[in-house]
Amino acid sequence: MVGIRRSWSWLAAAAVALTVTVLVMPTGAHATSPAPSVRLVTGIRHIDVQRFGKRARLFLPEVVYVGATHGNFRIDADRTSGHIQLRQVRSTGHGLQTIRLIHAPGPVRMPTGLPGFLTTTLRNAAGNVVASTRTGFCPTATYDAQRIDPHSPPTPTYPGFCGSELTHAMVWGINRGWAVPVYPNLKAAPDVAPDGTYRLTVSITPTYAHQLHVSRADASRSITLRLTTESNGGCGDGFCPAARRAARAAQPATAPVAVPRPSYGGSTGPVSSGLPDLAALPARDLTIRHSGNGNDYLGFAATIWNAGPGTFDVEGFRIGSRKTMVARQYVGRHGRLAHPTKIGSFEFDTRPGHDHWHLRDVARYDLLDLKGNRVVLSHKQSFCLAPTDPINLTRPGAVWNPDSIGLSSNCPTAQSLWLRESLPAGWGDTYVQSAGGQAFNITGVPNGRYLIRVTANPRGRVHEITRHNDSAYLAIDLGGTPGDRTATAIGPVAKP
Repeated sequence: MVGIRRSWSWLAAAAVALTVTVLVMPTGAHATSPAPSVRLVTGIRHIDVQRFGKRARLFLPEVVYVGATHGNFRIDADRTSGHIQLRQVRSTGHGLQTIRLIHAPGPVRMPTGLPGFLTTTLRNAAGNVVASTRTGFCPTATYDAQRIDPHSPPTPTYPGFCGSELTHAMVWGINRGWAVPVYPNLKAAPDVAPDGTYRLTVSITPTYAHQLHVSRADASRSITLRLTTESNGGCGDGFCPAARRAARAAQPATAPVAVPRPSYGGSTGPVSSGLPDLAALPARDLTIRHSGNGNDYLGFAATIWNAGPGTFDVEGFRIGSRKTMVARQYVGRHGRLAHPTKIGSFEFDTRPGHDHWHLRDVARYDLLDLKGNRVVLSHKQSFCLAPTDPINLTRPGAVWNPDSIGLSSNCPTAQSLWLRESLPAGWGDTYVQSAGGQAFNITGVPNGRYLIRVTANPRGRVHEITRHNDSAYLAIDLGGTPGDRTATAIGPVAKP
């Protein structure tokens, strides 16, 4: 689960210093180092690109990168105020310092990062533009990140993606001495751009270049592109394996960077100290399914998350051939796992689509009337925990790269002797209640208004900071007729 980081000596040789004309002036200081920023980097001057048949999409390999300059380039994205606000920040000896607010040229979405960050053009020999596109950019520690400075950290530390629609606050960033590839979605039909030689230019859009004080020389990179059309071995619009293999074969060999993996059971690892704080988010994404046996089921998505600062870390050890494992919670202390406490058990779920170990007593879902009385209880009562959604990575103790914890042990096989399930601070685990037995059977439930309650740590067995945020409620309206029921979300509400 840990990606291979590659170090390209030829790319490191291409790194040049960035001149920044604006200095940040923190309170009480006359001047400080230039503010971190970005620049475009490439290590080659020519690429061969294949186009398959009459399809217009061009596969462009990783040849242009966005690199960090003058330290770690970090942006905090926060939607607390209703819209997403972007702040460029940096760490100082006194905490985080806001360098500037970043104003995007269009709506910002967490999953896609900075909208309209890059402009890519393809020009023919006469200098005429035959194709152009503007794409967003997600500054992250992607698996394809490249180390471009021998003095940079051996592995990147920022999150591997920009978040999801569930994310409240997210950290985007590129470590100093690292660069992240860009993937322009460029289309050029054969009748507009016949086979031949072109000039490919990737540029940082002026509004961002101006705000980040990127010089003209560092804001653009141009490469000679030779385009050929293949008549066989084509693929659909999008990813072309043959093209990717050909492009990578033409690139210089890379040297892998070793990624250390921690050991467990008390050994030092990326574990946040202190107790966790499990919290529930309101249900969402309602669905209605009518089964062949005449029943109606209400499905939904539910997320519990860890507000931190400690990692929620649970391990199980096999005793003989038993089909259960004793679940023990470990509390982090100074980067180490310690103080194991029994909190329940793991059971192996043999149902189709599962075939892995589940931890009991993590969450509970029930349908309530407006007085708080239970109407239906979901049969989903055990879980294979894993960080699926970043909820707030600005929280104290948040782990930006949960892969580094060693998540291959989260959902092991029936033959496993040990397992570890972990929910780092700042992350949530989402389940979709779509299958019969998990979804609410509403066949005999009258139309009207109800509450879906999502509860974390329902029996209080998990050791956490507080239980005040363990439950979240969504008001819904049930309607329709048998076989054609409807469910409408009204919105989150307080406890009835």
